[in-house]
Amino acid sequence: MVRMRRCARITSVAAHLKTRIPKWRKCDRNIDCEDLTDECNEDCGKEIIEGIPLKVSSWMIGMSASALNTFMIIQHVKSLRKSSTTLSLLNKILIITIGLGDLLVGGYLFSISAIDLHFGSTYCIRQTLWRSSDYCTALGSSAR
Repeated sequence: MVRMRRCARITSVAAHLKTRIPKWRKCDRNIDCEDLTDECNEDCGKEIIEGIPLKVSSWMIGMSASALNTFMIIQHVKSLRKSSTTLSLLNKILIITIGLGDLLVGGYLFSISAIDLHFGSTYCIRQTLWRSSDYCTALGSSAR
């Protein structure tokens, strides 16, 4: 069992030398301090999705992929009975299957964007809460 250091609120130089985390140990996704100051600082990412352009594009892609694939799946399911040949039927089933996969990807991206909006800049500190949640487990299972 690894013993964690306190790391925060250093009051003296001697205490700083004892609890100082080397630069190569920061932002390595291994928690060395109880208060997460080795992972949640100005050098490390603090959000799930960093940067406004990436956030906007993830929302846009997630919403459009979910909406358009839902529309496409509904249209092809309605036209299944109108298939005159086996090849036409198999083609529509293949398109529906690909649409379902794309719908899952869009839903995953939409969910991650919503979780990023929920946690915001507090994600780094609350990451253990998110990673141990049932919702994170379900999303991780659907992504495999």
